[in-house]
Amino acid sequence: MVEPVRRKLDVREEPQSVERHVVLFAAAPDLLSENLETLVTLPYVRRRGVPIDPVRPCLDPVVLDEHDAALPHSGIGAPALRRRRELRTDGSTVEGVTTVVRPGTAEFFLEPPVPTA
Repeated sequence: MVEPVRRKLDVREEPQSVERHVVLFAAAPDLLSENLETLVTLPYVRRRGVPIDPVRPCLDPVVLDEHDAALPHSGIGAPALRRRRELRTDGSTVEGVTTVVRPGTAEFFLEPPVPTA
């Protein structure tokens, strides 16, 4: 497995989120030769010819631990939002991503389809 960790910055160059990836090495054997600062894993995995099942994101309310409390304007125990996402192929996980978003820096919207009947 390859496990990159990135800090995403806001327009003021302050960390907005901490993103942790766990990628199955068989699906990404040359991942570390890519530019990890700009890499988006879904297109990368697709370029490698890996078929991807539908992606299911999940949002979890969490409290910051000692690692994520290093985000500016945050402290241990502060409420935050964690996004989880898995890329799967044929029922097997290819990549798992968790992103902890600094409190007060992002909005998330759900847009369910409008019933037609």
